[in-house]
Amino acid sequence: MDSRAKSPVRHQIDSWRQGLHYEIDFWRSWMASKGLGWPEDFRSRLAGGYDVSDIFGPDGVGVPEGRMPVLVDVGSGPISTLSLNAGEMKVEVYAVDPLADFYGALLVEHDIVPFIETRFGTAEDLSSFFGRDFADVVHCKNALDHSFDPMRGIEEMLEVSRSTGMVLLGHRRNEAEFENYSGFHQWNFDLRDGEFVIWNKGQQISVTDRLREFACCDARLQDEFLMVRLRKKASGAEALSRMVAARRMARIGELSAVLIATAAIASKAEANSAVGNVDGKPAESRLLAVEPEFASAQAEIDTVQAQLVSARAEIKAVQAELTSARAQTKTVQGEIASAHAQADALQASTSWKVTAPLRFVKRLTKLAGGPY
Repeated sequence: MDSRAKSPVRHQIDSWRQGLHYEIDFWRSWMASKGLGWPEDFRSRLAGGYDVSDIFGPDGVGVPEGRMPVLVDVGSGPISTLSLNAGEMKVEVYAVDPLADFYGALLVEHDIVPFIETRFGTAEDLSSFFGRDFADVVHCKNALDHSFDPMRGIEEMLEVSRSTGMVLLGHRRNEAEFENYSGFHQWNFDLRDGEFVIWNKGQQISVTDRLREFACCDARLQDEFLMVRLRKKASGAEALSRMVAARRMARIGELSAVLIATAAIASKAEANSAVGNVDGKPAESRLLAVEPEFASAQAEIDTVQAQLVSARAEIKAVQAELTSARAQTKTVQGEIASAHAQADALQASTSWKVTAPLRFVKRLTKLAGGPY
């Protein structure tokens, strides 16, 4: 089997293609019926979205005076649910979705003009579109469980959020189970034993544990929804950035390999489809002429694969650093616990109790200005 067939990028493209018609049909029906079973949601989106005062309120994200807060709405759909206003304060909102071009065509089809244009962007590569520390808030509602790799999407959202900012997630619990794993519904979000977990029939990931070095995670249930707030830790920001950067290089390498291979296959298919003479040359001669191009394409693929090996090695190095940091943290915690235990033992000892009066006299003498 061709090893390139196992590329995560190829897998992602295949997953999108399989769920694409389901998703487009849903939004076409949503527009045609003005909201399907959620007419209030339809009206609110067309009217400019929900006010985001609760996000930037006293219990939310603080923004320095003189600067407009920045909010990124990931997986926004054709029209974002979020407003450009937080009370009297204006908010800069960026709506991104991997199906933005398809949604644009649907909006034209139904003569709808959104108040925010949805641009192309994927959760798994969010920092490639916005960069580190770009947004005060990264928001995602009922969308990340549709993604190819939601764990990576969360790490990318943290990378894009400011150190003073927040990542907000709101998803219906166990949506893939409810939808019987149809279309893009391939992941379940849930709260188990107090931890935020992502799972499907093949695996379970404790997001709380995976992010322990990078972020504070507050997950709670609200009716049938799981609401999550993530704040990036200053102590883990650099390690997170190194991991994201190394993975981005691997991702670019994988994508390059796919594009090069696709171009080579397309060229060969074009040559094979040629009939009779082309430019005075038989089809067989044309095939021979493009063979050097195939060899060149293969050489480029080999180079990209070597870059992937290097990028993966860097990722492993970062993971080793994290493991070492965890071990050091545990050691320090053990030393602190030991010191507390020694202090407790000292206070409980006979000598400590016997000398208590003397210590009391010394304190009184010191307060009185004595020689002690």
